[in-house]
Amino acid sequence: MLLTALFLALIPVAAAEERAPAVGYCPAQQLAPFSARYDVYRNGRLLGRSEATLKKSGAQWTYRVSTEANRGLAGFLGGKITERSQFELAEDGTLLSLDYDYQQGIRFSRREGRARFDWDRLQVEGVYKKKDFTLPLVAGQTDRMLINLKLMRQLAEGQQQFAFETVERGNVRQHTYTRTDEISVTDTSEGKLQTVLVNRHHSNPRRQTRSWHAPKLGYLPVRLEQVDGDDDEVIEMRLTEWICEPCPTSLGP
Repeated sequence: MLLTALFLALIPVAAAEERAPAVGYCPAQQLAPFSARYDVYRNGRLLGRSEATLKKSGAQWTYRVSTEANRGLAGFLGGKITERSQFELAEDGTLLSLDYDYQQGIRFSRREGRARFDWDRLQVEGVYKKKDFTLPLVAGQTDRMLINLKLMRQLAEGQQQFAFETVERGNVRQHTYTRTDEISVTDTSEGKLQTVLVNRHHSNPRRQTRSWHAPKLGYLPVRLEQVDGDDDEVIEMRLTEWICEPCPTSLGP
């Protein structure tokens, strides 16, 4: 789910070392380490911060998103969510989830979840709300963290419609998105960037999720917005700093 920090509405989210980690160039069958930092707003007021990092060690990749509230009641409660996905790239470029971990904490309360993907046995085992689960594993399924990376890569390939199947919270879930024809310019800390708009489809028509992706940054989302029409709550993320590793000399328009 596009940078799980949107979930920090508080408390149902996807590079930063030295400066502020953000997405590196991510052409169709390639990945590059990156880090990105976002400010998170709730109804127009600064709520906290989110960081996303993608790193490689040997054949394995680690994608991590951490979101922390440091303002208002959410900050007082010490709200923090951390998700981590370890995965490998198959020969055809497919992202293969291996391990997924989730931690959500507020003062006096903590929730954890995990999932382990066994591609030899074609099953995934995990824990959600302290209950064990085992599910059959189907080609193409991933943990929910990898939606962020898969969406960026498919945008780079020019796709317009996106459908992802994930194993999350002890169930298999479907996520669908559509790229619109809208081309706009989005203000970021790095200046004005040309962006394309992607809408996520929800079963609840009163809920909207939109993300603006910059082709120049490998289709990194530079702004994300979730609107909950049931209580008129708006959660927004805005890119504040980014680092690509390595940065190509030309990233397109």
